[in-house]
Amino acid sequence: RNLFMMYRIVTFTIVFLLSVYGFCQHNSHGALFTTGGTYLAPGNQINLYRYLYGDSSMTLLDSLPGDFSNDVIFANPYAFVHAGRADGSDRIYKYLIASDSVMLIDSTDVFSGIQKMTAHWTDNWSSGQLAFTRGFGATDSFLVVVDATNLSQLLYADTMNVESMLSGIASNDENFFVVSSASSPIRGVIHQYSWGQGLANVQTYYLDSLALGGKDILLRDDYLLTTHEVYNAGFQLEYAGVGIFNLSSGLFSFDTSGFSAASAFAVNDSLLIGNFGSPIQHYDYINQLIINDFQAGYTDAVFDSVRGNFFLQNTDYFSFGK
Repeated sequence: RNLFMMYRIVTFTIVFLLSVYGFCQHNSHGALFTTGGTYLAPGNQINLYRYLYGDSSMTLLDSLPGDFSNDVIFANPYAFVHAGRADGSDRIYKYLIASDSVMLIDSTDVFSGIQKMTAHWTDNWSSGQLAFTRGFGATDSFLVVVDATNLSQLLYADTMNVESMLSGIASNDENFFVVSSASSPIRGVIHQYSWGQGLANVQTYYLDSLALGGKDILLRDDYLLTTHEVYNAGFQLEYAGVGIFNLSSGLFSFDTSGFSAASAFAVNDSLLIGNFGSPIQHYDYINQLIINDFQAGYTDAVFDSVRGNFFLQNTDYFSFGK
């Protein structure tokens, strides 16, 4: 049985700052992050903030109705923000982020169970796609793509390939990827989709029978790195590990040695960064070795590879769903 964690974001204790997606392209300026209020309180709000390195300022950009937020991404110059309700209703908001202003451009409440997002634009931002995974609370397809210029316009929903709830999503300029499980036979799978070719599933990579409970997926050069946690019927962890799939050779290896947890939020050079039993740790996926770094609890995090900074955030409440 796979276990999916659904964060109910209430009052965050910010270690430094969380951005689910920092402004970390070629030049790093700061980070975006969301916080919530008292869980299930009437009129509960999610707050969207921006932190800037230059003057260390933290600015409230907007307040949105909602109980929790599973993801924020920045696809320059736009930000996409997820807002969820305990009753199962979800909404995605799109903002135009400028140095001196922020403008709400669009929103949609068509889809539930939204987990993680990624976006792809043409060179002049005249057209684009927003892909997102769905998990606990989803009622139909677990992988959906909408028009980034009109969020209510469905472009693609995978109702044929993905059999289980999804969490992470990874992408580059040509493709995006999710990790899932197949039932016949039971084994882990990675699904690859093209931003072109009608957004169809263009390749399924079959892993092995241990690589179930897929959570995060990150892309580094030719490597797809996946985290996995498998639980028994009593929601006790049976094992955790990291999958290493080489897109060029098609070779896959799965490492469970020394793992008592498996979640990752970044990859830097040959190091996967996350919690593999004690936060924060690095996992050398070339030599398959866990390296302890420093103790810093978090419920979500991002790594600014330009400046070498971690942004960490904690919540005082979360819930589990299967």
